[in-house]
Amino acid sequence: MEECLVCHHVQGPFVAKKSLFQEVAVKAGVSSTSAFAIWFLKLKNLDKTVVSCPDAMAIVTDESQQLESTHRQWRDLAFHLQVERIRMNSSYVLEYGCKDAGTTCSTKGIRQVGKALSKCCMKELSNDIKVVMRTCRENGMLCQLNAGTNLGAIKFNSVLPWELDADISVHHSNLTAFDKLKSNFLAKNSGFTWKSYQGHVNLFSSNWKVEVYPHVLVNLSLPNLSRTIIEFDGEYVETALSPGLFGRNLYGKEIYQHVQHWSVIAKKDAWDIYSGHVKQFPRCSTPGHHACLDKFKPDGNLIFKEPIL
Repeated sequence: MEECLVCHHVQGPFVAKKSLFQEVAVKAGVSSTSAFAIWFLKLKNLDKTVVSCPDAMAIVTDESQQLESTHRQWRDLAFHLQVERIRMNSSYVLEYGCKDAGTTCSTKGIRQVGKALSKCCMKELSNDIKVVMRTCRENGMLCQLNAGTNLGAIKFNSVLPWELDADISVHHSNLTAFDKLKSNFLAKNSGFTWKSYQGHVNLFSSNWKVEVYPHVLVNLSLPNLSRTIIEFDGEYVETALSPGLFGRNLYGKEIYQHVQHWSVIAKKDAWDIYSGHVKQFPRCSTPGHHACLDKFKPDGNLIFKEPIL
């Protein structure tokens, strides 16, 4: 054993007892590269030891030099694990689309209690928000991020990774004017449906709801005050004056702790979720999944911008 390596994954030949393959089956119907990657992950979870002895094994191929075939070979693993990126080494990353990775919003298991949203699903919601904000701006109307959508912008410059909907406010005097934009949102290829309620409007895309409702916005109440903008998924959009203070005033001093949507954790309303009780993410509905939130401490810096396997 002095000249052997203990590994989590072996790219070249290895020796194993036949009984191990009987105990832990190799996944069928996928590429050989993905099949053995999945198999080695199963062994790791079972605390099995994998040993590679370089002096007795064949040369290992540098897969980063075979871009097209490598991307295809690892695609099944991306789908199996529901990951959109696989980091091969410090400079080589494989990227997969939403369908290849099985991470669209409509895919079963992507939007579950206790799990972070996939990058694709978050992108769909952030795009919906940006379309609404852009439409407001182009028609001379001030709309602003509000509630949890403002909170996501100040924490992550995007939507919260556990978001359920979006909140956008218009000035209370402009709600009627916003109604006149209905044709813009129902135009061909817009992707939205429109539903009016007494006092607010809901815009529905394929998988998300954007709530638009009146709010007394500080920006309109002070003369000659420039609009406050914040970076949101690659664009600058309007939000409340001093958005951090706005969020603190809305939810209390604990807003930089993390907690899932108020309806998920059975609170009576959104203003109750940041009260003095201890924050914790709910139990993950798919234990062991890489998107489980309960493995994170809810009080601290969570890095969700670049998922890495």
